[in-house]
Amino acid sequence: MSATEPAGTQRKAGGPLADAESLLALTERLTGTIAAETALLATRPARELAQTQDEKLRLATLYSREMSALAADPERIARIDPALRDRLRDATRRFHQVAEEHSLRVRSLRTVSERMIKAIADEVTRRNRPVRSYDDKALMRPVAMSGMPVRPTSLALNQMV
Repeated sequence: MSATEPAGTQRKAGGPLADAESLLALTERLTGTIAAETALLATRPARELAQTQDEKLRLATLYSREMSALAADPERIARIDPALRDRLRDATRRFHQVAEEHSLRVRSLRTVSERMIKAIADEVTRRNRPVRSYDDKALMRPVAMSGMPVRPTSLALNQMV
């Protein structure tokens, strides 16, 4: 097992069967990691998920590399035992479902956060909007309560969900 491979996914000597078993274990582990993170997103603030990011990124990188290698050599797929190939296909299908659920949850949280920040900024702007009245020439002008012009306030938040 190399330093980049997750525990439980070491390569066995021998060709497509070992590769397919390793890829199956990797797919199942990545699926479990993303499913657990999706469940946590439902109950905890997103910032608490930082501890799972390194593992998820490492597994996703390995998965991407293995799937690219498999796609580059279609004969490897043909050499895999049909029962194992079916298990791998099912695990990959499940992975895609879990990844889509996760993506939907993250997009939803991002939308909620962005709308909340926009509502706060709109309210701050509304409250800080200068009072307007007519001047001696019948023109609408802001009234400065302290003799200083009133400036609108902006609010920005740059935080990834």
